[in-house]
Amino acid sequence: MTDALFTIPWRQMLLPELSWGEKLLRPLLVYLVLLLIFRLANKREMASATVFDFLIILMISNVVQNAMIGNDNSVLGAAAGAAILVVMSSLLNRATSRNVKVRAI
Repeated sequence: MTDALFTIPWRQMLLPELSWGEKLLRPLLVYLVLLLIFRLANKREMASATVFDFLIILMISNVVQNAMIGNDNSVLGAAAGAAILVVMSSLLNRATSRNVKVRAI
C-alpha cells in the first residue's frame, strides 16, 4: 500500500509544466478576449439568453480550455488559472460598481 504512494508522480501532478508566468498570463489573455467578445454582443440579447446560448457558452469554454492551460494538467497550475479568473472577475466587478464610465463600456 505504501509503495503505491511512492509511485505516484507527485511533481507532475502538482507542479505545472509551463512557467508560472505563462500559467498566469494565459487565463488573463483568454479572459480579456472573451470579455471583449461578449461586450460586443448586444446586451439585450445576453439578457434574454436561451438554452442554446448556454450551450454556446459551454462549447466556447471547451474550445478555450487548451489556450488557458496549455499542455498542463497539474493541480497547482489549475488552481493558479482559476485564481486569476476569480481575481479578474473581482476587479472588473469592483471597477464597474465604483465607476459609471467603466460600467458604460
